[in-house]
Amino acid sequence: MTALLLVAHGSRDPRSAQTLERLRDRVDGRWDAGPVRLGYLEQRDPLLEDLLEQEPGEAVVVPLLLGAAYHARVDLPERLDRSGRAADVRVAPVLGSSDDLEACAAHEIDVLRANDGVDAVVLLGAGTSHAEAQGEFADLAKRLGQRSGVTVRAAYASAAWPVGDVVTGLIGSGHRVGVVPWFLAPGVLLDRGIGAAQDAGAAAISRLTLADSEAAADLVLTRARYARGSVACR
Repeated sequence: MTALLLVAHGSRDPRSAQTLERLRDRVDGRWDAGPVRLGYLEQRDPLLEDLLEQEPGEAVVVPLLLGAAYHARVDLPERLDRSGRAADVRVAPVLGSSDDLEACAAHEIDVLRANDGVDAVVLLGAGTSHAEAQGEFADLAKRLGQRSGVTVRAAYASAAWPVGDVVTGLIGSGHRVGVVPWFLAPGVLLDRGIGAAQDAGAAAISRLTLADSEAAADLVLTRARYARGSVACR
């Protein structure tokens, strides 16, 4: 038996938990090695430590994180070390991106172009001060621009590259601007970013959150099976 522990950042917004619970349920239907649990790093129970107590045997942790910033690089490893479970818990890579997740975002860009006439898009992320994670997010925006044939710029709801400034800059260059979130689930931070984009004059906003896509469930399972040693990482 190998329990699969899905660990998200955590939000007090009930919409976030409801969305991630739907993701857990889709994964649960396809993981036949053991139980599938959902927990959080902060702001909502059960916390990671609670999951480890609930599942004292062999387990795989999949961080429900779209970037390898502080929580993935520092917080999660330190908490696992303190738990004394290093011998029987394997940690998968963060979700990051995948061709299928990027296809979801590209589809939203196409919808905004067709329905709202936008010719530039801001890809809205949560935010990080970690330089490597910022670079990966900027590269994602560049790939989506190449894939969709429109200007795509990276922006954050917090930290560097404020979304309002990026929207304002694109409008100042003559663009009609849309916004596509790169968030797993809705919540206060996403609402704040969307509000800032609207205040800056964004013409259209996608309401996509990635956890409701089948691509997210596929990616969780790929990461989990890689950590368990049964498939290659991709």
